[in-house]
Parts: sequence; structure tokens; C-alpha cells
Amino acid sequence: MRLILFAVWLLTFAANGEVAELTSVLENAEAKRHFYGISDSYLASKSLSQVRVAILARGFAGVVPKPEGETLKYLPDCVETVTEYPGQNFKELDPTDETGRRVAQIIWAMTGLHEDGPKIRLYNGCELSSTRCAYDQMLEWKPHIVVALEVFPTFGNFNDTGPLSPYVRVLANAGAIILHSAGETGGKVINKKISFKKNTEISHELKIHADDTFATITLSWNAFSPGRIFAGTDHDLDLALCSSDGKPLLDSNQKPIVSELRQVVGELNKDNEINLSMERLNANLFKGRYYVVVRNRSDHNDSLPYRLTVTSKSPPITKEDGSNVPAAEFVEASHSQEIGVPADSRFVVTVGSDHPWSAKGPTADNRKKPDLILDGANAFFSDKKAIDGPHVATAFFSSMVILFKARELDLKEELSQKSDEKNKLDAQKLKLTTSQVQQIIRACEKEPGKQPPDKKVSARWSPISDQKLIEILTSDP
Repeated sequence: MRLILFAVWLLTFAANGEVAELTSVLENAEAKRHFYGISDSYLASKSLSQVRVAILARGFAGVVPKPEGETLKYLPDCVETVTEYPGQNFKELDPTDETGRRVAQIIWAMTGLHEDGPKIRLYNGCELSSTRCAYDQMLEWKPHIVVALEVFPTFGNFNDTGPLSPYVRVLANAGAIILHSAGETGGKVINKKISFKKNTEISHELKIHADDTFATITLSWNAFSPGRIFAGTDHDLDLALCSSDGKPLLDSNQKPIVSELRQVVGELNKDNEINLSMERLNANLFKGRYYVVVRNRSDHNDSLPYRLTVTSKSPPITKEDGSNVPAAEFVEASHSQEIGVPADSRFVVTVGSDHPWSAKGPTADNRKKPDLILDGANAFFSDKKAIDGPHVATAFFSSMVILFKARELDLKEELSQKSDEKNKLDAQKLKLTTSQVQQIIRACEKEPGKQPPDKKVSARWSPISDQKLIEILTSDP
């Protein structure tokens, strides 16, 4: 009976009088709330509609752009979109990528499917230029929570440096709690050094697990000495892709697939700059083994650290033994220091999952990342689609933080109306911060000590009491 009533509730009437189905709603929201110990009382928060949530992603297909003539509804009417940044150099959203929309659906369902909140705004975070513009725009809107999905395989030294770091820092200092996906580069990163004897080559074996896998391979290095003025780099690395027999791969015009050089300036600290260089190539590959070749074209007497990353839109492949593997992976992957930019920032809570393609830490400067590895990061939708991994983990954890924020606002109002001075003072001090999010994680564990609180979140969580929440929210960050 419950399932039948739920199905009826999902029907809405379109403007033309036809019945339209609320498609692709998260089906296992109630089970997930129980799994993570979210009390039903949190869903009834009076302040939930006041919580502002920014979601930053490279695509929201199904919502942006909205299919012409469609009457299907995915998200509440209060959702706003920021897809363009007039006067700025930005890249448009990927019209085929629905990850951002799915994450927004998870958050909406996990927080109770209320039409009036939380207030969600979808931001275009496709590539570096759009992401910088998005962080600037967020400063005006002042979101309480930022949910960021896009992780870059370059544009930084993977130690909280690079051109995005100042933007993240400014937004965090303005009060936003930034929750960032660790990224899906687990098993897809190689960290190496190359000798700068001219024409040195290093080959790395790449395994493709399915035909028609479109792969993007990025080579990133920092060829800048701190303190110098940016004037380009004479450290020149090239990137090539070869078949298993060592022959260069050809494109449809029978020309070798080659990479393109790009350079950007990033911040190292308040006095120094870094010159970040990258080469990138794209190829549609069949199942099999390939070699990615890094070639040095310059002549120096030193060696240079570099990072290779392979990414693909293709979903993970299920092997005969039932295990899942990325569609594209390096045979000699580093399996460490895989956290990309800006998930490597000190000013974000980086969330991973226990899937093999979830990026692993530490950062290049040996800080622990991800900050949190979430169990149960899988989501099932009514359109028979399922997704899992670190983006889903970030969505579930963001839902919890949003509900904690709403409860903080409720408590602030309730305490301020009390007659005694202590409650009024507590009301003034109540404020959810990034460091207090970590304290709440520890407070919610049912069996502390058996599982490190900064390792995983599991079904051993229990609802947190108002008294404990007040104690945490009024403590010094």
C-alpha cells in the first residue's frame, strides 16, 4: 500500500492538463536516512527553507538545458540556475552530463522533498574558468553549504596551491561550508619524476576494459621556481599514445594523436607564483592495452615531478568475479596522492567513498585527505538508474550537514525566546562551521573507538541530541 500511495503522489498535472510523472526520484531515501542515523524530526525543521545550498558541477542534464516541450519534474520549483557568467570567459555546461542533477535530487529527497527548501542553486563548474566565476558569484549569494563535484587533474601542485586556491579560501572565510567530492581518479593517477636529459622517454601501460571508451589523458607539471616572474617555461614535456606494440595511434585522418600544451599562473603563497603546465589528449579506444609515453624535449640537469591522469565518462565495468573496475586505468597506478584540485584544499571537507575509483590521499604535502570516507554511497532512482562513488557520498553527507544547519537555525530561534541569559547567550553563539562538522561526525558514532571517526561513516551512527548539538555549536572552532 505504501508503494502504491507513493507512486500516486509522484504524479503532477502539467499546464496542458496532462499527467506528468515526477521521474528519477531517489527511491531509497528513507533507508539511507536510517542508515546514516538521521532523525525524522530533522525533516520537519521550520528553518530548512532558509538554508542556501550551492551545487557546483559540470552538467545538470535534464534540468539545464531543459528539454523542449518536456513536462517532467526533477527538482522543486525553488531551484535556481547560474549557467552563464556575462562578461567573463567561461565554458558552457556539458549538456550530456546529468551528475549534478542526480546529486541535487539526492539532496532534495534526503532532506524531505519539501517544495520550499532547502534553497538550491545550480552553478556551472565546467572547467577552470567557469569554476572561478562560480566562486565569485557565490560570494554575492552567500550559500551556507557548497557541494562541489568537479575535480581537476591539473591547475595546481595538489598541495592546496594553484589558481583556484584563493577563490576557495575567500568563500570559506566568508562562512561557507564547502563539501567537496574526492573525485573519481582512483587507480587513474601516476606520480613520477622524469630526467631532463633531452629526449628521455617513459612509457606507462594503460588498460581499457570496454570498447568505445572515450578517454582523456592529462599530463601536468610545475616547471616554475618560486619567486620568479611568470614568463613561460622552457621545460617541455610531450605526451603520446601508442598501441600495445609501441606504434603511435592515428586519428580518423590517419594522423598521430598528439597533445596540446596549456599554461596557467597559480598562487603558491602571498609572495610567489607557480607556472603550471599541462598537455592533454583525447582518444576513443577499444578494449585492450595501450602505452602512454611521456617525452622530454628540453635539456636540463635536473629531474621534474609530473602527474599523469586518465579520465573517462564511461561507467565502471563489472568483471566476471562481480568486482567493479574503472573503464580506463593505469596498470602501474600510484594508488596514493590522487586527490585533485581543489579537493586538496585545507578549506574544504573532502568526501570519498569505499569504491576503488574514489581518489585516495594523502595530498602532495602529506596532509590527510579525504577528510571522510562514507559507507553506503549508492543511490537508486525511480527511472531504474543507479549511481555510486564519491559524488554520491558527497551528496549524502551534504544532506546531513544541511539538516544540521537547519536545526542550528531552529535552535537559535528557540533559545533566543527563552527568559534566562544563558540560553540567549548560546543563541548568539550558535554557528555551524567546517570544524564543527567534524565534531558532529564524532558525536554521532554509536561505537566510538571501534572505527576511527575520520575514517568512515557507517550504520553505527545515531541521531544527535539537541543538547549535544548546542554544546558543539557553541564551542570555539
